[in-house]
Amino acid sequence: MSNFSRPSFGRKSFGNKGGFGNKGGFGNRGPKEMHKAKCATCGNDCEVPFKPTGNKPVYCNNCFVKDDSRAPRHDFGPRNDKPAPRPDQAFNDLKAELRVVNQNLERLISIMTPVAVAQKAPKVAK
Repeated sequence: MSNFSRPSFGRKSFGNKGGFGNKGGFGNRGPKEMHKAKCATCGNDCEVPFKPTGNKPVYCNNCFVKDDSRAPRHDFGPRNDKPAPRPDQAFNDLKAELRVVNQNLERLISIMTPVAVAQKAPKVAK
């Protein structure tokens, strides 16, 4: 048991309707208004819980469940076609790119560094 006490909220702090259950949320919407439509696949008459506009096809329950052409509703995977690189492959790719960058930097440094002309030291007479 914890020494911390939980805050207590009275019914009045949530409005006059009292508690969570009577707030007019999802629980008491009542029956949905159904609209008649014709299934785009099988052509049978059906009822849907929205008013069809004609912009999109409407499916009956059977055809809606059978239709595999629709994209999955919860596809959270990567959107590109290439598979994600393995971590060791990504590391090797990064090392190769860094090698190329280092080579280019070395070339730039050698171009910008002035070349020292070797001069003979003057002979000192004895």
